[in-house]
Amino acid sequence: MKKTFNINSRFFIILYLMLALLFVGCDGVYFGRTATPLFEDAKSSTPSPFPTTEILTTENPENSNPLHTGRISEIQQFCLRPENLPSVIETEPNSVFIVSAYNENQDYFWDFESKEATALPFSQVGYKAFGGKISPNRYWISFEVNRIDDNGNVIERKLAILDALGQSKTAMSWEKNWGILRGWLDNDNIYIEGYETPLGTIFSIEPFVGTTKELTPTFTNIYNDYPPAIWSNVPNSDLTLMLYPNSASAEEGIGYTLWDIEARKRIWHEDSRIAPSVPPQWSSDYKSFAVNIAMDPIQDHSEIFVFNNLGQMISQTDFGAKYSSVFVSRYMSWSPDGRYIAVWLGLGTENNQPEHPSLVLIDLNEGKAIDYCLQSFGVGSDIIWSNGGKWLITRPDDIGSNVLIDISDNKAYRIPLPIDGTINGWMTKSDP
Repeated sequence: MKKTFNINSRFFIILYLMLALLFVGCDGVYFGRTATPLFEDAKSSTPSPFPTTEILTTENPENSNPLHTGRISEIQQFCLRPENLPSVIETEPNSVFIVSAYNENQDYFWDFESKEATALPFSQVGYKAFGGKISPNRYWISFEVNRIDDNGNVIERKLAILDALGQSKTAMSWEKNWGILRGWLDNDNIYIEGYETPLGTIFSIEPFVGTTKELTPTFTNIYNDYPPAIWSNVPNSDLTLMLYPNSASAEEGIGYTLWDIEARKRIWHEDSRIAPSVPPQWSSDYKSFAVNIAMDPIQDHSEIFVFNNLGQMISQTDFGAKYSSVFVSRYMSWSPDGRYIAVWLGLGTENNQPEHPSLVLIDLNEGKAIDYCLQSFGVGSDIIWSNGGKWLITRPDDIGSNVLIDISDNKAYRIPLPIDGTINGWMTKSDP
């Protein structure tokens, strides 16, 4: 069978699709409760070599079991057939989902228990929103919100924080040297990529008090086409470590570097085997990180490596021992408890190249993986974890609807949204 994927075409497909994942609000009909207006009471405001043989034994502090050390090559097939969602199901209480509607170009909070939907306060004519980043405690969500005139010109920009009830918590003026909203460092601080600033600059913002801290990079060999289209700097929560894309030379291409910001030295780097479309991922406690490394780009073979924050390898997948083609699609999604990584994987044998990525759950404690046989016809939809890490949500293309998966019982349920759209986030109404 003809090989479906190739690296160049796949990269650009992923690039365009990833850039389209921004939340955008425009016309729409409100239903449910009325959200608080957004723009009221606004506030202003010595390198270590890549380890290929030595594997460190470590324990995940959020789990009683140690992480598996060594190679993870076993993939069991457990094909899920989603059922209709029962009228009563015990998921995590007070759950609220962020839903992007397809036809209305509008975003909603959808209460999983009451089944009530509320349009975001800027989902109306004259506003556009970008970002949609959820805090670690799942109670806050941040956006860049632009107010535009009839000619499409931006006349005001805000950093907006909403709670899981859809109410506006605070809004800060968007500074001229702020670029892309990247995420939360912890429950009080977010980070934004710099715009027209020294290469690699990020801003740490505490929106609830209106303070800003600028972090100018001391690291070296920053990828010169910065920021990369797919991913950028990935700091740890206290801004002492930074994962970033490096480019030591044109011949070596793009790679990863783990940098100690305080000591101003490189802890770990990998210069030549990066799969640049897949960003690295920290575990929730920032003691480990996962990267996707191309082992043989010509043969479409990449694997997932897990390191501790000292740059020492803990484990790696070895799916290439069984499959001639292993393609990690889009991005990795690490469970909040640090035990699992969920990912869309294209797996193929010599005579059967992968046509579509399948949803695979990697158990880092047990050292094995499950293929759920749920397929994407593109690069895969978002993989959303519940706060407790027992449930995940995604939208497989072969199912055609959002699916709730109970990973402990290996059961799946279709989610009957009142809106034709996709779920992009899982929040909780429980005030921290």
